[in-house]
Amino acid sequence: MIAFITALTLANAAPVSLELFTSQSCSSCPAAEALFRDYAKRDDLVALEWHVDYWDKLPAGPNGAWRDVYSSKANTARQYAYNKKIRGRSTVYTPQAVIGGRTETVGSRKRTVDSLISNAAPATGATIEMRRDGDKIALNTTGPEGATVRLVRFINAATTRVRAGENDGRDLAEAHVVTEASAIAAIGEKPVASSFDAPAPGHGCAILVEEGGEGGPVIAAQYCPS
Repeated sequence: MIAFITALTLANAAPVSLELFTSQSCSSCPAAEALFRDYAKRDDLVALEWHVDYWDKLPAGPNGAWRDVYSSKANTARQYAYNKKIRGRSTVYTPQAVIGGRTETVGSRKRTVDSLISNAAPATGATIEMRRDGDKIALNTTGPEGATVRLVRFINAATTRVRAGENDGRDLAEAHVVTEASAIAAIGEKPVASSFDAPAPGHGCAILVEEGGEGGPVIAAQYCPS
């Protein structure tokens, strides 16, 4: 039996991370999510959609609040960490786009998002190499000491009928919706080698190398091989 093996390296490509913080309960978010679906198709980006939970209990409309089916406290915590480091504020908002873990803007402002992507700092000082072997992915990363290696899993595409909140009655189409994220290693003096389960059909994953941990600059980003 011959194993199917694919290798990806940052020597060949250095995508920019693009993260959208959104909620199915936010009436301003569908426009940003529509824009984000296009970004998720680009090879020069690692696009991830994080659904936050602070909208879940806000009543809006006759049917009350809507709990975003993909929301989590962990996603909200990530957004707060970014806003503290990037904006120097303890407040957050949706839809918010974070580019390279360094800059941010309203997620529906295409011209500004495009400009921030074009001017994003190049990925330097870190590498990601992944190889798929059957149902496992082997990972090797290098970077500055103290950097965090984060594995992010997501659903490639999803459509949800919203039945309350500000988007009551709408069908929302979303892409690269984060379902799980975890720090799997801290980089030290030596490269990090590890392995993990490959994503199931209809799902994907990505590796982020974050300088200074969560909320810090994303100095390398790469989708997992399919």
